[in-house]
Amino acid sequence: RASSRASLHEDEDDDAATACLRRICGSAALEPLRRANVQTPRDLAAWRSCGDVLRETMLDGGVDDAAAPSAATLDGWATAASRALTADPGLAAHVSGLVVKTG
Repeated sequence: RASSRASLHEDEDDDAATACLRRICGSAALEPLRRANVQTPRDLAAWRSCGDVLRETMLDGGVDDAAAPSAATLDGWATAASRALTADPGLAAHVSGLVVKTG
């Protein structure tokens, strides 16, 4: 139960982009994706039909082969991210690594 509580707590702390990635890929995939510089649904959607290349990028980023999702899984996640962006255009406003200061 502690793990389910931790998962719920993580979900509550997520911004919209991270919450969307967590729904699509699951919590365990977030760190491997980050190692491939995929931090938002928009980042993931950019890899549609390139799951094999994304997997190689993950491996190059230090993700263990056994922990890296298959190319087909990554393609499916990228397609799901693209659909999520279509359903919620506000997600596209999230840009990885960019902090916008106003005023």
